[in-house]
Amino acid sequence: MLIRRTQILIEVEATPGTWDAPDAADGVLAYDVVATPEFAMFKQDPQGKLLSRYKSLSGIQSGTITFRLEIRGHGSTENPPDNHEIVLEACGFSEANGRLEPTTTQPGSVSIQVEEDGMVGKYKGCLGNVRFIGVVGEPMFYEFTFRGTIEDITSGSLTTLTGLPTTVPPVLLSASFSTSVSSAESHIINSIEFDMQNEIAFSTSVSETTGIYRAYITGKNPVGSFDPEYNTSFDWLDRIITNDLGGLYLELGSVTNNRCMISCPNIRFMAMDPGDREGVRILTVPFEMNKTKKDSGIILEFGCVARHSGTKYDIAVVTESISFLFEPLSIRCSDSITAVESVWEAKQG
Repeated sequence: MLIRRTQILIEVEATPGTWDAPDAADGVLAYDVVATPEFAMFKQDPQGKLLSRYKSLSGIQSGTITFRLEIRGHGSTENPPDNHEIVLEACGFSEANGRLEPTTTQPGSVSIQVEEDGMVGKYKGCLGNVRFIGVVGEPMFYEFTFRGTIEDITSGSLTTLTGLPTTVPPVLLSASFSTSVSSAESHIINSIEFDMQNEIAFSTSVSETTGIYRAYITGKNPVGSFDPEYNTSFDWLDRIITNDLGGLYLELGSVTNNRCMISCPNIRFMAMDPGDREGVRILTVPFEMNKTKKDSGIILEFGCVARHSGTKYDIAVVTESISFLFEPLSIRCSDSITAVESVWEAKQG
């Protein structure tokens, strides 16, 4: 059995917690796929004359599935590839017109099939957490960790997948990155990370053969970090101790319908840890992604381009429409320049 001959398929469950078999169109191009079945064991160890133990008894059966996907656009619409969208929604995101953001509505669970060159692992009732990882000169990645219960693990052949993404994932080069905490700043960074830190809990049931009905997302603590070269003109200390809030914006790629804009409307810097990047003094700056009136600690868009300058929204690329990424204005790609200016002026009071 070869590690390289591994693939993963994901299907939304019509009834949460009930296995829905994925078909050939439900696969994703994944890296580092690992499926770990987990078995709770009850240790029989009653008191008595003999010190030897009795056999343990199998209890709750669960599984953890981890994998990575390249961040890329759909290619023909302002969305991520169809199956990427399904996976993100199973991590607590909601999609509308190419815009994905966290939601407090409990997502439906998914069935995950992991095929390992002759063995097939089936897991149901799954929900997960996602991290967004970017390193200069490489595609950005979603890193997923899903938890669910075991449907079956048996022998089986690899599915011939169809409908896989054909877009080339944009590389983290020529990217736009800035923050607007107190003032607009562009930073020289090598890497960046966003982590939703979803808390996944199981609904356990004596009626289920595995002891688990399905997974739920019961909480989240979204955070991130980046590693700027130390900028002595920016007062990191003051921004941290005065509890300032502001925005963060990252634009990846430049091809229409194959770019990704990540914005955080309400970040708060948490530390300024010193570091060394080949002799260059840097900082590691962790930050919180705080909620807005909705739940939008982070927003992903895959269509138009816009940039937040820290004082006003700069417009870039647009035939006759534009996109704004920062939640406080709630402006969509289809809004005209006039409509945008009206919203902006109203926002300014």
